[in-house]
Amino acid sequence: MEEQKLTVEEFVERSRELPRHHLDFRRLGLNGKILDIGAGGEGVIGQMYPDSIGIDPDRLELEESPAKQLKIVMDGRDLQFLDETFNTVTIFFTMMYIHHDDHLKVFQEAYRVLKPGGELHLWYLQMGESNEETYGLILPLEIELPKGMIQTGYGAKWDRRQDDETFSELGKVAEFDLKKVELNGETGWIRFIKR
Repeated sequence: MEEQKLTVEEFVERSRELPRHHLDFRRLGLNGKILDIGAGGEGVIGQMYPDSIGIDPDRLELEESPAKQLKIVMDGRDLQFLDETFNTVTIFFTMMYIHHDDHLKVFQEAYRVLKPGGELHLWYLQMGESNEETYGLILPLEIELPKGMIQTGYGAKWDRRQDDETFSELGKVAEFDLKKVELNGETGWIRFIKR
């Protein structure tokens, strides 16, 4: 039986809001041809790198994004790009909207489309074991860009564990080398390199 979808108000009422997190992207330094998986919403990566390509399976999410990047309706589990097309792949707080059974497929697809030596950058909300009393988590974010500040937020159902250990292991299974892990309270950023 499918779970009933909640309205925004119901989700907020049943969820826990985390403290506002600050991310400083002024010196992010992504290189080469960039693919941004989950480019809807604020389109943070696309705002910084307008020459990047942003994908999202939800057309409306892409249409509402203020980013000026090339936007394509596409699923991160089935990328329609040739092997070794990109220097960098980004996944900015997108994994919480992809079923955990599909996370490895996203990693494998990112690996496939990256050139050797290319990097995967993954930002995520750390979620430990789910809490029966709390339906979801809401993460308010402020992101400092070279030309201004974005204030946004992400909310996700708390139904699975998602943390640096889980994502580091998925990266290894997909054959990435782990380059760096940075934790900032409930958020994390991992950089992987394609062998």
